[in-house]
Parts: sequence; C-alpha cells; structure tokens
Amino acid sequence: MLIIEGMNHFEYQIRKYKDDMTDEEFHEFCGANDNMMIERDKDRNILIKPLLVFPVAWCQKKLCGAVWDWEKKYGMGISFGPSTGFELKNTAIRTANANWISSERWRTVPREDYNKFIYVPPDFIAEVVTPTSNLKTLKEKMLEWIENGVRLAWLINPYEKTTHIYRENGVIDVVEGFDKTLSGEGVMPSLELELAPLLELP
Repeated sequence: MLIIEGMNHFEYQIRKYKDDMTDEEFHEFCGANDNMMIERDKDRNILIKPLLVFPVAWCQKKLCGAVWDWEKKYGMGISFGPSTGFELKNTAIRTANANWISSERWRTVPREDYNKFIYVPPDFIAEVVTPTSNLKTLKEKMLEWIENGVRLAWLINPYEKTTHIYRENGVIDVVEGFDKTLSGEGVMPSLELELAPLLELP
C-alpha cells in the first residue's frame, strides 16, 4: 500500500510504483523518485514523507551539524544524511533526521554492499517532530529503532519543547523544556546538544 503522509496539498508524479514490490524493485522505486523522502514499514507499506517546513529544516540542520562536529572530533564512527535508508532486521527501511554508526558496526559492511540500503542499525538516531507528524506513529517508530538495534534515540519536539530519550535497555525519559542539554551518554561520549539554539532562527 502507498501511504502519503501530510502531503495532500502537494501534487507529485510518483514513478514506477506497484503493490508488493521486491527489495530490488523498491530500490529502483526510490531511485526513480529521488526528490521524495521514502520509507517502507515492516508490513511493506510504502510511506512518502512530507517535505520539511523551514523551522524543522533549520532544527534538523543544527542537529546534524552537532553530530557531524562530534564525529570529526572523535573519529569513532560515521554519520549519514537524513535521506539515508537503513534496512532493519524486521524488513522495514527507515530514515532518521540524524544518525551515527560506530566504527565497530560499520566495519561489518563489505564494500560490495555500499550501493545497497545499510543493513546494520545505527548506534544513534534522532528525529525532529514536524507540524504534520503523527506523534503516536513517531513514538512507535522510535521503539522500532530500539527493538532493531539502535542504542540511543532522541525524539525532539520543538513545538511542545519536549524530548523523549529512548535507550537500548528500554528506559524512556522525557526532558521538559528547551533550556536543557542532551547527552550522548555512553553511546557517543562527550556529545552534548544544547536544545535552545535549535529554536534560534536566522
């Protein structure tokens, strides 16, 4: 099934879609529609994600920048852009606004598989809530990340000024307010993200 999330006021030409696509056909479908953010859930539904409004895009840029700066400083792994697809062990193919994979995990991916969706889970991911987000669905997605091998996940909501922190041991904390600083904990030691600058638009 094709599901278009929060985009009914846009018109898109969707190319090469058909029901029950194989993995190879889905890869071709993503390539044919590379102007869209596309995911596949564990039930093999195809999800077309909404384009980002400016405040969310800015928040995402700041978030990715913090992860990238930490990666460059410590050299303990690799991060990818928000359009990178990760194939989870439950067969879903997901993207995250920010992500990071430790060197230990990344070394298990042979070079001949670089042109496929990444099939090792990131150690860390973060998602930013948008005006069209379904919070229940997003929280389920965060649990899915953790159940499929992610060690630390942040769900950042700039509208309600809250952050849900998900951990591999199942503990979930809620940080109230954007006057706080998030920590990479034991997953990304010394990573700190001040939340307040995420709301400081140019």
